[in-house]
Amino acid sequence: MGGGTIPRRDELVRDRLREVLCDEPERARVVAGGHTPLMWLSPHDEARAMEIARLLLAHGADPTLRNNDGMTAPDRAERLAMFDVAEVLRQESAER
Repeated sequence: MGGGTIPRRDELVRDRLREVLCDEPERARVVAGGHTPLMWLSPHDEARAMEIARLLLAHGADPTLRNNDGMTAPDRAERLAMFDVAEVLRQESAER
């Protein structure tokens, strides 16, 4: 067997997301059903969610947008107990 390491699935997904956003940065700003990509971050791994949030923000995602329930991405992150992600999104919101 080869001596190289096999990338983890989440690394492949992150790398693919990075490629897509480099080619089509407007995808970071999509609003569907009142939700933005920042509102769909998975709470199962906050470090991974943080990495994806920063990637989306770097490509123009807007954390100040509200969904149909009046919640922003920082509100949803906090509701899902992703407090560090919520803080980063709130800081980004304050800078806009």
